[in-house]
Amino acid sequence: MAKIADNEKLDLILSAITDLKTDVTELKCDVTELKSGFTELKSEVNELKSNVFRLESNVSVLNDNVFEIDQSLCTLQTDVKTLSRDVTLLKMTLENETNRNIQIVAEGHLDLYRKMIQATSTAQNAESLIEMHSIRLNRHDNEIAALKLA
Repeated sequence: MAKIADNEKLDLILSAITDLKTDVTELKCDVTELKSGFTELKSEVNELKSNVFRLESNVSVLNDNVFEIDQSLCTLQTDVKTLSRDVTLLKMTLENETNRNIQIVAEGHLDLYRKMIQATSTAQNAESLIEMHSIRLNRHDNEIAALKLA
């Protein structure tokens, strides 16, 4: 083994210390980057928390709106059922009462129409008889006038 001189030992120690300093400097840079990254991460986590809080608030409002829509839908379904029942009753009334009454009125009008036709026919016959009697009367008047002159 060769003996190493004190200067060489010091140079080796100095070289090792310089390497250590470089490593410590790099380590400090890495720690600074880590701190910066950690600060950025904390900022992003805080932003994420804020977004989650807003999301929870929006979901709560959405749940309230869905509840109101459900209530409105139930009310609407009840109204539709009531309306359907009313329409069914109206159809039954129309079929059972109104249509029957219209048929009765129509039959009455048909009877009145037949009577009117019969009365019109009788009136026309009477007018024809009156016209024939007028013609005979005129002829007799003419014959009487001719006899008086003769």
